[in-house]
Amino acid sequence: SPLLHALQKLPSSGVQLSGDDRPGVSAYADDLKIFSGTKAGVTAQHELVAAFLDWTGMKANPAKCRSMGVRRNGNGAVEADNLDLALADTPIPTMTHHQSYAYLGIGDGFDHVRRRIELAPKLKQLKQDATALIESGLAPWQVVKAVKVYLYPRVEYALRHLHPEDQHLRGFDDHLRRGLRHLLRLPKS
Repeated sequence: SPLLHALQKLPSSGVQLSGDDRPGVSAYADDLKIFSGTKAGVTAQHELVAAFLDWTGMKANPAKCRSMGVRRNGNGAVEADNLDLALADTPIPTMTHHQSYAYLGIGDGFDHVRRRIELAPKLKQLKQDATALIESGLAPWQVVKAVKVYLYPRVEYALRHLHPEDQHLRGFDDHLRRGLRHLLRLPKS
């Protein structure tokens, strides 16, 4: 995407990881996350995105957007730093570092302890969805395609943002494997 390439080429934006590795954008489907180590970097990225939207005639819904700025105070503690971002003169809602928002059922923010256990209910829902597909009466090839198109992307997104317990993943994998094996009438070995 031209927008992603332009964001990656912005000088002094992104977060320096090592050497030349300075990521500053993450995209998934039609969603975009920009991040930088400085307020000026995020502002430059935001201005580029807003200009791209104007240039292409595309619209973003500011109510579905969030911004979160953090900085260290004089004592070294992390505190909120309002970014004052807007799209089409509509302010983008601001979160503090104590808040998170949910995308595809997964919380995003600095609350890592809560996010670690969020995958268990998500996998339970995915198991129920897999069972519903397998028992739906669809042709086996349609079920396999639906799993590939609708279930796997939801699992993949969750795994990008959470660090699940192995037992949770094994349980989902076993459930899906058993169901598909039964549906396709495959032997157990």
